Order: sequence, then structure tokens, then C-alpha cells
Amino acid sequence: MPPRSAGPGRSIVALAAALNDECKLLVTKGVLPADLVACNHQVAKAALRPWAPAFTHGDLQIAHVF
Repeated sequence: MPPRSAGPGRSIVALAAALNDECKLLVTKGVLPADLVACNHQVAKAALRPWAPAFTHGDLQIAHVF
């Protein structure tokens, strides 16, 4: 899965372009079936969406809900 931030020197746009190129290459070279690449491409694109940080507790149970 791609990283949440582009890191130094790599923008989200550049990462998305590289993702598209690599997926196209996998299909055209016959490395993986097109439907598998398409499914995983959607998952990877979701990781590149803009997002806002949020605090989460990680221990949800009825005693912790006010």
C-alpha cells in the first residue's frame, strides 16, 4: 500500500502517476490478470485520497462510551 504522505520530493500526483504506470505495465506484460490489477489499483488509489488526521482510542467497548 502506498504511504499516506508523499515524502520529500514525491507528490501525491507523482505517486498516482507511478501507480497508474505500474498497473498498466503489469497488465500489458501479462504479469497479472487485468481484473486483479484493477481491484488492487482501486485499493491503492483509496490510500492516496486526501485525509484528515483523527484521534482514535483503539479500545472501543461499552464501558468506554459516555
